[in-house]
Amino acid sequence: MRRALAITVLLLAGCGYSSVAGRMAPDLGPEVRFAPFIVRNQTPELSVTHTVTRALRSELGQLGLLGGGGERLVPEIQVRRIVDVPASYGAGRVIEYLGYLSMDVVVYDRLRSTPLLAGTQEIRYRYDYSRNPQVMQQLRMAALEQALRAWTSRFLLQVSTALELPAAVPVSAEAVTGPTPRPVTAPADSSPLTPPGSPFEGPDLPPIDPRGAP
Repeated sequence: MRRALAITVLLLAGCGYSSVAGRMAPDLGPEVRFAPFIVRNQTPELSVTHTVTRALRSELGQLGLLGGGGERLVPEIQVRRIVDVPASYGAGRVIEYLGYLSMDVVVYDRLRSTPLLAGTQEIRYRYDYSRNPQVMQQLRMAALEQALRAWTSRFLLQVSTALELPAAVPVSAEAVTGPTPRPVTAPADSSPLTPPGSPFEGPDLPPIDPRGAP
């Protein structure tokens, strides 16, 4: 077992990837660091700002990608909306909810005149219903934070791809190196980053029903 673990660590070190809690993230190099995320929240829920900020800063901090000043990459997030809909029922009531968070993401590179990445992302999360509204809110924010942490690994892969492109070319996460850019397959629970100005095209979802009634 120890030998297998040692081999795994060596493979990770040799392929330019690092791992946090079992999640893979690309090694961006010693000169690439992020400034702390600037999070703006257009929803009426103040707890969303705290949850998004804590999840992303914690994840980047564990990977050693947060700088202490003069960072090359400056990320900004604007939360557009957050909605929750019933996902499953049992005994005549809702037992699980599915949440959607839509946010605009922009990453500025101090070495470029145009944003490194820009576009809209959708984060999905699930949590159980509780009769206690306070407990239910805690479950909801914990599920959102876990989903954001998982999304960070994919976000860093998009950043790594964009950094490999020439600085004179406006980039999106759909572009890859080569004479003819081709799209990258997006994960099932997250839309790819797109050029600035792309509207969010998610479903028109009803607001959460805190009573848990179907």
